[in-house]
Parts: sequence; structure tokens; C-alpha cells
Amino acid sequence: MFGGFELILIPVVIWMYLKVRQGKIINNAVKELEESGQIYFGQDGAGGKPKVMVLVAANRKGEIADAKLIRLLNFLKPARAFDMPELVGKKVDDLAPSRVTSDMGLRDALKNLKQNYINLSSSEESKTRKRVKSKRVIKR
Repeated sequence: MFGGFELILIPVVIWMYLKVRQGKIINNAVKELEESGQIYFGQDGAGGKPKVMVLVAANRKGEIADAKLIRLLNFLKPARAFDMPELVGKKVDDLAPSRVTSDMGLRDALKNLKQNYINLSSSEESKTRKRVKSKRVIKR
């Protein structure tokens, strides 16, 4: 009934559908968080293939206004998004992943989130300093 080609094609088509669905879930989460502030993300790097992604919207002070956890596509499990109310109101700098959860993938994602926040906020500060320096007027 099915030849070798169909047996390979059917799982590939299903996998492609699930990957597109995962992209839509991530895009919807980003659109939802954009209203609350600047978006930062972190993901676990277990074996080069992330399984968990954390998205947060933070204000200029670094306080988390809204947070989402996305469990990414696994072998048979499609991607799913969850709210993370336990992070709302905390500062990104002060996150202690070991206190938030016992899940190792989520811990790694939170550590990565904190590092991304530090890297991006320091680069934003240096850009602001450069802009301020370039706008100084020399009076004679």
C-alpha cells in the first residue's frame, strides 16, 4: 500500500507542520509581551537543541511586567506556551533560577535570560553614552 517514499514523506510533513505551529506560538507570545515592555529571552542549550524558552517583558528599571514559558517541540510533544506569574514583579538582575524552579531546563533558560539581559542592557548604556557624547556642543 505505502512505498518507501510515502513512509518518509508523511513524518517529514507532520514535523514541518509542528515546526510552523511552534513559530506561530512564539510569535504570538512576543506580540502579547510587546505591549508590556522591552522583551528579553533565554533558552536552555541542552545538547544544542533547546527544549525550554522563557520570554519576559521588562521595563527600563529591569522589573518584569509579564513572562511566558514556552516548552518547545519535542519528539512527540508539540510546542506549548504558559504564563509565569511567579516572575512578575521581580527584577531580572535579581533572578535566582535555583529558587524559582527545580526543572533543570528552566533553570538554564533563566540563567541565559539573566545573561542576555545584562549583555543587552550594558550595550544599550554604551550606545546612550556615545549618543550623549556626540551631541555635546563645543562653545568657543
